[in-house]
Amino acid sequence: MDSQKRNALIGLNIAVLVMSIAGLFAKIIPWPVPMIILGRASLAAPFIAAYLVFMKMPLKLKCKKHALILMGLGIMMVTHWITFFTAIKVSTVAVGILAVFTAPIITTFLEPVFDGGKAHKKDILLALVAFAGIVLMIDDFSFGNGTVQGVLLGTTSACIVSLRNIWSKCLVHTYEAPFVMFWQMLFGTLFLSPLLFFYEVEVTHVDIKNLLILACFATAIAHTLMLRSIATMGARATAIIMMIQPLYAILLAIPLLGEVPTLRVIAGGLLVMSAMVIETLNQAKTS
Repeated sequence: MDSQKRNALIGLNIAVLVMSIAGLFAKIIPWPVPMIILGRASLAAPFIAAYLVFMKMPLKLKCKKHALILMGLGIMMVTHWITFFTAIKVSTVAVGILAVFTAPIITTFLEPVFDGGKAHKKDILLALVAFAGIVLMIDDFSFGNGTVQGVLLGTTSACIVSLRNIWSKCLVHTYEAPFVMFWQMLFGTLFLSPLLFFYEVEVTHVDIKNLLILACFATAIAHTLMLRSIATMGARATAIIMMIQPLYAILLAIPLLGEVPTLRVIAGGLLVMSAMVIETLNQAKTS
């Protein structure tokens, strides 16, 4: 392995580990989730802008149509984060992140709707396996149950991020990925900024420190490392390595939050992860 690929692999593993802590801040920062996400987006945007300037990459959009597309993607991005963080807040990190990581399977069903294709039998089978895993994690099927709420919010978040990823494909040949991320953060911030008139939060030095970690390290730097890895290693290899993220998050939640997953969650999570791994490998083979 040459030094460039080795450095990209190291950077990607660091990115995955750092990105794994993002969901934990849903419980570490004692703010309403929309305000956490507003802080995350508003602080991440200037960090990414600084990276673009440092790399001498343009910040200007090429046309108004692209601005409208990026506005929609930005709104979807922060909505995805809000539903994801809320899923963790009402349940556990394990339930929330496993539900969100059904996104690769959901994408296989949504993408044909826009591309004119159809889902294959193996995709349907994997979806059923993932669905069985999600159901297995639930011990009480009442809507007042935190696990049920976490699953519903997590899968909703997965649907949103799947749509965002599908719709963002129209820009991948026009702009660099950090550029797209910057404009999404900027539009997401503008979309959520009216919340400042409706929420009051008590801001402490610890909250600001945690928010900076979330925005700078777990968002701006981690996503930049991931995107650089894609450029060096390719999207397929990157996607496969990224599959370790739920495991990192669940393991980190044990000492940091005291959340030990139950046997039901572990068993259901294994089914979800197995389906996700197989689907990601199938996508890698056909890419």
